[in-house]
Amino acid sequence: MRHSRCTLILLASMIALAVAGCAATPEDRWFQQRDALNTANRVYLAHVPRMTHEQAVHYGELLQAARTSLDDAKTQLPGGGVTFDATLDLVESLLARVAALEADATPTQAPLTETTPDERR
Repeated sequence: MRHSRCTLILLASMIALAVAGCAATPEDRWFQQRDALNTANRVYLAHVPRMTHEQAVHYGELLQAARTSLDDAKTQLPGGGVTFDATLDLVESLLARVAALEADATPTQAPLTETTPDERR
């Protein structure tokens, strides 16, 4: 799949919408956050080649924490509840931090894509 800068901006926007979106049921909210996590992971993977090791580890840990929290929240479906809401609020805040990757990208640090060669090789 080919990714352009516009596509990555769109993906980051989708994360932001999923984080800010409203779901009718706890299950809807869980699926919405799962989709946002998958999108955040694609944004992260597109940026990894331009990250320092420390950045890659930091954002990777954020994604792993979000995934673990999402798995924990799934055990509270279909009813949801206070703990479920708090857990998904945490997931949303973690994904918002990952989405900031795209906002922080500068033209000189654009993520690599299949159409952008990695000149480090």
